[in-house]
Amino acid sequence: MSSKNYPSNYPLTASASPHNALAEFFDQYSLPESKAMLWNWYKATTTGNFANLDKVEWENLATFYERIDNLLNAAHAFKDRQAK
Repeated sequence: MSSKNYPSNYPLTASASPHNALAEFFDQYSLPESKAMLWNWYKATTTGNFANLDKVEWENLATFYERIDNLLNAAHAFKDRQAK
């Protein structure tokens, strides 16, 4: 997958501990809420309705994206630590 549109200087915000990042994510979002947010994000981007979201919905999805990015950073750090 190409990352050419992903900002190369995007700040890494993962917690020092991948376990902390997991805890922080699920303190913010329950599993059902996470799945609902992911589904809403998917629907908005695939149906072309992203521009129709109100400000709060847009901000919620943007924040969710940032949290998912942090979760991915933590998962990667966890994988790297397991490989050592």
